[in-house]
Amino acid sequence: MNATCTDVGRSELRVSKPDGSLCFTLEVSNVVPAQACENGQYAWRNAAGETVATGSFSSGMGTRFTIECAAGGARASCGPTDCPQRVQLFGNDDCEPGDCSR
Repeated sequence: MNATCTDVGRSELRVSKPDGSLCFTLEVSNVVPAQACENGQYAWRNAAGETVATGSFSSGMGTRFTIECAAGGARASCGPTDCPQRVQLFGNDDCEPGDCSR
């Protein structure tokens, strides 16, 4: 993983299955020192490289997170006082969870 808060402003986390094959990739981008590294974007991609969800964060008046599924557009957003431990997007027809266990 690269240092995210740099002039590049990008890092990538690759998650593998037990057999070593790629399960998914999380990219964090647009996190730059010129914005105090307080804003950025997320992209989750499956093993084929297709974007399955995107998100963003900003912390101007307290950190705010938004996540949206690519298929169907299910969306969740929360802020400094209303973020649950787990944002529930899955379980509807728009955004199904993946499985990296096999």
